[in-house]
Amino acid sequence: MLSRETWLMIEYEDKDISTELQPYIQSFSYNDNSKNEIDDIELTLENTDGRWFYEWFPDEGAKLTVSIVKKRWSDELIEETMPCGNFFIDQIDLAPGTISLKALAIPLGNLKNQVNSVAWEKISLQDIATDISNKHSVTLEYYVDNEIRYERVDQDKEADLVFLNRICVEEGLALKATASKIIIYDEEKFEKNEEVLELSRLLDVKMIKDYKFSRTNKEIYDKVEVSYYDPTTKKLIREVLTKEQLEKRKEAEDNKEKNQKKPVASRRQQKKDENLQKKEDKKNNGKTLKINSTAKGRDNRKKAEKALEKENKEKETAGLTLVGDFNLLAGQNIVLKDFGHFDGKYAIEKATHTLDDVYTTEVELKKVKK
Repeated sequence: MLSRETWLMIEYEDKDISTELQPYIQSFSYNDNSKNEIDDIELTLENTDGRWFYEWFPDEGAKLTVSIVKKRWSDELIEETMPCGNFFIDQIDLAPGTISLKALAIPLGNLKNQVNSVAWEKISLQDIATDISNKHSVTLEYYVDNEIRYERVDQDKEADLVFLNRICVEEGLALKATASKIIIYDEEKFEKNEEVLELSRLLDVKMIKDYKFSRTNKEIYDKVEVSYYDPTTKKLIREVLTKEQLEKRKEAEDNKEKNQKKPVASRRQQKKDENLQKKEDKKNNGKTLKINSTAKGRDNRKKAEKALEKENKEKETAGLTLVGDFNLLAGQNIVLKDFGHFDGKYAIEKATHTLDDVYTTEVELKKVKK
């Protein structure tokens, strides 16, 4: 019976160089990030004969198209391919006998590096993302149900990608830059998707090469201070919202229909709550979480709720090194069993596919509600 095989398919500026390159490949890694970072690859090659100093030296910004291919992993006859995507050479490192190429999943240039100042007015987040994507000839994938609109949001000496990522974070959304496209999505929605893999510490011994778990009790905040610029008054406004206020407002919204049936009681209760809150505010010397915003009003309450929930909740994370698996990609979910307290559903925040002597996949996980 023939053994498993794994290799790389590589194109340089749309020309297949896989055969020529194969004898020189020492290692390869592909970092697939779920948010806030650009996907990237690193390819290390032998250079004992010095050819990479001269005729094989690559152009800066040149496009590499890479796929991982495996054969005889699940079946004797099946050949499977995982396209990693297009990458653009960003860094070249030469050392005795080796060369290392690092490349990013978006074209180099203005999207990532050139700073701009723009006052975006009466516009939605989706329209801002569309305009920026079209400007830089990248594709936009937008997975957000609710429309997010701005009276005005300022891009102040920020690169377009940095600015877009900032306002996504402020809205509690994730931005991923990969394969010449920008993806904006709601993490909570993706965390509800079905898991792609179930792993047992006892039953999947051959699959699991290494693991590490961590539980962090995060700082507990009692209130949120939201700062935003008011273009009308031209002043920086600070709005303080306590944990109790946010919880009551959220409860009121969840029970809106019931409250509408009893408007008088609701108003009385609201007045009572406000009086109680004033008393609580006077004695509340707890920790304050400070965030920046781009608007005022109801949108700030939503941002404050998300920020407070994120910072206050207990955080459990894990890192696993596994036998290489094409199903393990950022944004997917897996279930872990037989790890005691750490059993449960996890979202993949980062997946690193590495090919050297063997093919492995390392995943960085965060625990989510099932």
